[in-house]
Amino acid sequence: MRNPLRIAPRARRNPGFTLIELLVVISIIAILISIILPSMMYARFVAKRTTCGSNMRQIATATAFYLNDYNETLF
Repeated sequence: MRNPLRIAPRARRNPGFTLIELLVVISIIAILISIILPSMMYARFVAKRTTCGSNMRQIATATAFYLNDYNETLF
């Protein structure tokens, strides 16, 4: 005879993500991006500053070569 108080076994679920888990992962990624973004902006600023300094040095070198070739006469 079967026991009437016996609890039925749970149905098997698909091993996929739930909506809550997906939202938690998205929020964690958003938080990490918000932490990393300021440092990335600073790195971009430093790269532009370095590029500008290199361009200025090249202009100064080209001007010095020009002055050397044309007897210290500017353009």
